[in-house]
Amino acid sequence: MVFRYVLIFYTRSTESLRVIVLQFRTGRVVVRFKNEDHTFEFPYRSPLEWLTNIITDRSLAPEISWYPVQKYLCKGGRAICMYDEPVTGKMWWEVQV
Repeated sequence: MVFRYVLIFYTRSTESLRVIVLQFRTGRVVVRFKNEDHTFEFPYRSPLEWLTNIITDRSLAPEISWYPVQKYLCKGGRAICMYDEPVTGKMWWEVQV
């Protein structure tokens, strides 16, 4: 899914890309250690804004898997369960089914 997601971005115009890709913000944490303040700055994106952005993008709707999937590789009379994406995980299946 990630690869298809990147391809979608490359097919859009530059203006659309700026709107869809959330910009990084700068966070700051101050920690007191041995009576001295240490400030750490780091780039971040809001996970909630990122997720909302993806879910509400109509062009991505066909690419999003909303339901759990079970995949099996059948070889030599055996069925082997495959886990290759988050939607194939046991927990997702147990929660939604």
